[in-house]
Amino acid sequence: MRLSLVVALLPLLSVAACGGRFQAIDDGSSGSSGSSGSSGSSGSSGSSGSSGSSGSSGSSGSSGSSGSSGSSGDVGGLTLGSYDLTFSLVTQDTQGGLFGPPPSINHAFRVDLVESKGTVLGLVTPRWGAPSIYSVAIEPSSVVLSGKGKYSENFSTDTWSTITIWRVHSGGLSASFDATGVEDASGGDIIAHGNIRGSGFLTVDALAPEVRIGATSPMGPEGALLPWDPITLTFAETVSSAGDPFASFAITSNGGAPVGLKVDAPVNAPAPFAGVIAGAARLTSFAPIGASTVAWPNGLADPAGHALGAVKQPLSFLPLPVSLKQHTFDGDVVTVGTWGSTTLLGGLGGPDASCESGGCAQIGSFLDGYCQGQTQRLGVAARLDTSAATGISIRYRVFVEDKGSGAPYIPAAFAVQTAAPGSNVHTESVNPTPSDWKKLAAPWKGMGWATDWTTMSFGVPIAKETGVGIIAGSGPNSSPCGLVPAPSNVIVLVDSISAN
Repeated sequence: MRLSLVVALLPLLSVAACGGRFQAIDDGSSGSSGSSGSSGSSGSSGSSGSSGSSGSSGSSGSSGSSGSSGSSGDVGGLTLGSYDLTFSLVTQDTQGGLFGPPPSINHAFRVDLVESKGTVLGLVTPRWGAPSIYSVAIEPSSVVLSGKGKYSENFSTDTWSTITIWRVHSGGLSASFDATGVEDASGGDIIAHGNIRGSGFLTVDALAPEVRIGATSPMGPEGALLPWDPITLTFAETVSSAGDPFASFAITSNGGAPVGLKVDAPVNAPAPFAGVIAGAARLTSFAPIGASTVAWPNGLADPAGHALGAVKQPLSFLPLPVSLKQHTFDGDVVTVGTWGSTTLLGGLGGPDASCESGGCAQIGSFLDGYCQGQTQRLGVAARLDTSAATGISIRYRVFVEDKGSGAPYIPAAFAVQTAAPGSNVHTESVNPTPSDWKKLAAPWKGMGWATDWTTMSFGVPIAKETGVGIIAGSGPNSSPCGLVPAPSNVIVLVDSISAN
């Protein structure tokens, strides 16, 4: 099987090298010289005529044929460049207690080999993962990469410490490799760690670049972004261009309105390797823009010359109708944006007794716990006019169910996000302590404990406008369930969001 793979790979290496994307180096591993040809045999002498009568003269012997020239030996060496590496087999150490399939199995990895200051270095990048630099040892029969490249999936992480790519007789890379490393797996209260060994096949890079554009808020609504969420750009592999890689990135409102953007500094591959592996853009205004579309006629390509090509993708932002110095929820005009099971109390029905004054926003009930997926996506967001403000305050109250075991404990009642247009998001969590809870005389909407009305205050960004998001619980997390307290039903009431 190995021989058939090698035969299939070698013509590809030759074509790629001629295209200028690969660099051949002579590391002294040239093939053996050809054998010399054998010398020609001398012709036989002519036979003499018979005696008595004059015999005919003997025929002259034929001249010896010249020996054939020796065939030239295989001449070659290591070819640096870009390759695709795929694990077809990963074996887990049975003593490590590992469970589930290894993340690396059948997953594509990119290997870039370059020469820098007389040393060969390798960059190993799992597709959609982070790149890692490997040292490279060139041996007569192999090229050994040593490093700590990682790939994670489903709460398991493979860390590959050595990747050994075997060489063919000419010195070039073969189509097979072996690897060693460790795997760490987490299943809540179950932690496993063990050695792994892998093998698979190597080919010249043939995968085209891809990009994923974040269209869902990390903590906000499903299928939409909060106006201050970064619009993430994640590349499957490193890509680069002659100029600014994001110079042409744009968002077009379907209604024709211009969409102002600020692009963050890109995350680049480590030197001496070149290329962008991630980026982000942010809106420079939180005013509603409606449905919109990414329009990006980029000129990005991977190190092997494969083009990313033009990108189009629809985007949706949670509309926040108006920027005010205070949102009180007292009237019948909606001034905020909501998602999930968030209800605005009061309004046309007049003041609501549940609120401190007039109306309020009810977030929940929702399950608040540690395990993945227990906290639903729900919350409220608003635009604050902070042109003359020095601070922001939120007036809130938290309710939690009574489990009959004394004062409750929850990981985080809610999280607050604040951001100025075009700037990073700041997040703080609100976690009532046991002394904050008071047992209610009678249950309210199934809740048995509550805090007093409380004011949360914090500084304001230096901006004319600030976005504020109040998000249920601690938001979606990436941890599986373990030996932790069962989640509790929680309701959060927000009476006002104010710029002071």
